[in-house]
Amino acid sequence: MASFSTQMELDAAVSDLWSRRDGLDAAEWDRLYELVCSVLKPYRPKELGSLPEDRQVYIDDFFADKVLKSSASPSVLFHAGAIRVFYRNYLLDQIRELTQHKKYFVSAHRDDCDEDPKNGADQLRDESAAAFAELAEHGLTVAQTAQSAKAFLLHCEAWVPVYLAFNFCPDKPRSETLQALAQRLRIASYHHKASKLGINWDPRKVSSQGKGFADTVLGRWICDDLQLEIRPENAEAILDIFKILCFEALNWREVQEQEATP
Repeated sequence: MASFSTQMELDAAVSDLWSRRDGLDAAEWDRLYELVCSVLKPYRPKELGSLPEDRQVYIDDFFADKVLKSSASPSVLFHAGAIRVFYRNYLLDQIRELTQHKKYFVSAHRDDCDEDPKNGADQLRDESAAAFAELAEHGLTVAQTAQSAKAFLLHCEAWVPVYLAFNFCPDKPRSETLQALAQRLRIASYHHKASKLGINWDPRKVSSQGKGFADTVLGRWICDDLQLEIRPENAEAILDIFKILCFEALNWREVQEQEATP
């Protein structure tokens, strides 16, 4: 990566790319990732001491959650140092999430043990009436949505189910970072692909300006195949669709892992 002779040049480069995140091409996404890493790698806030993973994991997660997802952070960045502030706030959120997980893990685990075990299909069927009520309001059923999700995963580009099954859908302990996936499977321009897919968009914050979720791979599937418009008032139904899509993607992952086991 080219060095900057002054802090002002670095600030200008980061600010320019940051403000254009809705329209960056693959090379520009890679460049922004390099710049963000160059700012955060030397930065060692005390909050890292309270978190279990290596700091690169949190840098990558921060980039995926707060930089790629333009709705999750300010649209204007006046200097590169502001990234450290956003990053530290992100780490504080991770600490709170970890604390909550530890607080409730034992009781939740005890409750789970008291219940009869069910496989994922049984759970999806049992929860469909209540958990997916928003779908019914839009004329969609769980079975119809699941069938559409299976077809989507079957016919999409090969990297799409990989992103969903190994990064976006699993619980955090089983989720691989985009960088780790790219290195393991040699996926080129992986930041750009995440933006293209739509996993960095929040459907609850749909904007009428710039490139929106409706223009992404997931957004077009929801609009074209499921005939659901990408509007803020449809956010809960879209999140239900994500839940069903992830159920199918994780099933796909299990099949892949079983086939890979000798």
